[in-house]
Amino acid sequence: MEEKPPKKDLAEELESLRDEIAHLQVLIQSHPPSEPSSPAEEEEIQIPPSMLENGPMGVALIDSQFRILRANRSLCVMLGYTPSEMKSISVIDLALEAEEFARALRQVFDGVVSSTRLEEQLRTRKGEAFWVQVTVSSNPDDPAKCCLVMFEDIGARKWDEVTFQHDKQQLEGLINSSLDGILAFDREYFFTVWNPAMERIFGVGAGDTLGRPAFKACPFLKDLGEDTNFAAALAGNKVISVDKRYQIPGTNRQIFFEGYYGPMYDPQTRDVIGGLAIIRDVTERKLAEEAKRLSEERYRELFENAYDMVYTHDLSGRITSINKAAERIIGYSRAEALQMRFIQFVAPEFQQAARRMVDRQIADEAPITQELEIVTKDNTRAILEVSNRLIFREGKPVGIQGIARDITERKKTEEALQQANKKLEAWVQELEQRTREMTLLSEMGDILRACFTSEEVFEVIVRVAKEIFPQQGGALFVIGPTRNIVEVVADWGDITGMELTFTPDECWALRRGRIHWVEDTRIGLLCKHLHPPLPSGYLCVPMMAQSEAVGVLHLSMQEGEQMPEAKQRLAVAMAEHVAMALSNLRLHEKLRNQSIRDQLTGLFNRSFMEESLELELRRAARSQFALSVIMLELDNFQYINDQYGLDIGDSMLRRTGMLLQSNVRKGDIACRYSNQTFVILLPQSTYEVGHQRADNLCNLAHTLEVKYQSTQVGHISASVGLAVFPGHGQTVQSLLRSAESALNRAKSSGGNCIVVAS
Repeated sequence: MEEKPPKKDLAEELESLRDEIAHLQVLIQSHPPSEPSSPAEEEEIQIPPSMLENGPMGVALIDSQFRILRANRSLCVMLGYTPSEMKSISVIDLALEAEEFARALRQVFDGVVSSTRLEEQLRTRKGEAFWVQVTVSSNPDDPAKCCLVMFEDIGARKWDEVTFQHDKQQLEGLINSSLDGILAFDREYFFTVWNPAMERIFGVGAGDTLGRPAFKACPFLKDLGEDTNFAAALAGNKVISVDKRYQIPGTNRQIFFEGYYGPMYDPQTRDVIGGLAIIRDVTERKLAEEAKRLSEERYRELFENAYDMVYTHDLSGRITSINKAAERIIGYSRAEALQMRFIQFVAPEFQQAARRMVDRQIADEAPITQELEIVTKDNTRAILEVSNRLIFREGKPVGIQGIARDITERKKTEEALQQANKKLEAWVQELEQRTREMTLLSEMGDILRACFTSEEVFEVIVRVAKEIFPQQGGALFVIGPTRNIVEVVADWGDITGMELTFTPDECWALRRGRIHWVEDTRIGLLCKHLHPPLPSGYLCVPMMAQSEAVGVLHLSMQEGEQMPEAKQRLAVAMAEHVAMALSNLRLHEKLRNQSIRDQLTGLFNRSFMEESLELELRRAARSQFALSVIMLELDNFQYINDQYGLDIGDSMLRRTGMLLQSNVRKGDIACRYSNQTFVILLPQSTYEVGHQRADNLCNLAHTLEVKYQSTQVGHISASVGLAVFPGHGQTVQSLLRSAESALNRAKSSGGNCIVVAS
């Protein structure tokens, strides 16, 4: 059996209970129950008269009416009356419980008993009550006439009894209300005390234990070795029994208890008269301790075997504990780390953040998670995800517990993923850009196929080129009809450093028939159509159509700009579209000219003129503008043609066509109406403007000379008819008839004049 020093609270309780119980036992022994004396004993007692008069007890002789016939001095003093006053008093009037007192007296007078004894409270003359023991004896000579009543003052004994009962009740209440089991036994190992808590703990009631031998009533106590503790207590020793386990019979309930044993002494002799034990049920505590132990073991196992770094440090930052994972992560041994502060592990640029984290933790008392970079023992760096919480002791923060996860690899993976995402986004953006650019090229191709003039083609190319090549300046060069000159027809961005006109052999792209890319103009092979200030790089793409160069697409890059391969391919595709569009446009213009122009003079034919006149008449009608029609015919043309031959006639017609083309406004329409007759449409021209223009044409016709075999034949003259919309006609036919009628009148007048339609 293991002996330990008693716990202070239970040891003090044990001492107090032991003294109280011993005191009560002594009182019980010193106050045995009063028993009435037998008549034989009374007969043997011979009391002298002087003792009855002056003895310590009050004596009175009363009659059958309970009146005092005589009272001794002690009774008079006891009650505060004089002897004469006593004779007029009924003894019943002196008692507080008159009925019980009267009943006892009547039994003696009636001969039921010869004597009786009872305790009664009497009232003095001053009204004070006090306890007396009353002994009533009959008169042997004449029992019915009088009897003797003796009064003994028992106030002190009564007070002791009351005090004893109060102490006993208080002690019993204390013992019975105790949450701990309390038992007492005498020197013979008989139980004298067994409180309700003992029944709750062991399942054995007081009826089965009190007054019985301890180890017969509770044999399990001996089985558990408690008999040695009983013996030790009777030997005057104080012992403790701990970690005792008991399975209550017939149940599956198992308890743990502790016993605190000590001796009980006689207050007077200080001899051991028994033993006292306090039994405490510690089942919940033991289970809690076991759960705590298991929890601590699990925590320790988790703490030591956790993959993450687990540590604690005080509020000053000094490390107080770390686990094995921390040694692996920071590179320091446990002994080394316990001599350091947490801030010493943190990289310099993260130390301020670490301090703020701790300060915020202390201020807010809320868990905080933050990423910190640390420097390990081997001077490498690691990124930790740190989560902290406050450690409290007695309600006050005393330190910080942290869990740090090494996320270095995760960060690298995230960074790699971010880079991959950026590349993917760049690829997607580039793909979207390529898609948009290809869409633009496709749209450009559709628009170019719908263009009727070179100007429209060049306008479309500039608009699309600005969107596809926003960072590059560029120009579109077209080879002229004579194929000995290349000139710019469209440009965008910065084109400084480019010649606007050059020969085909000055461009390497045109000479080689493929793209010429110069990434760095300081070291590359440069085309001669560039001049300072030179761009940082440039690209020339020949525009080929049906194996023939029609021009070149030039793109230049300034410092810091790039021309990726995708852009180069895009430039090639754009050049192909433009080359095809220009080739188609030239073919289209050639075919169109053949359909709407006179082959000899190059002027528009009659059919085109009539369509144009119809359109211009509608415009004039909507806008209410005037429109003039001049019909001109060469005088004596038929004579010259017949006299000098068809070649001279054709030459005259051709020169007349050139004269008209060079002397009409943009928007005017000149056509060959018939053999030697020409029509000029003048939109938005009044009569005055039309007449002035007709006069100018007549004068210009005089400048035409007719030569035959290097011999000058003479000058040409012309007759002119003028008609103006709306006065001379509102339709094509009416307006042309008016002009033709005026022309005929001019010819009838001898020619070389202007006649206005009427």
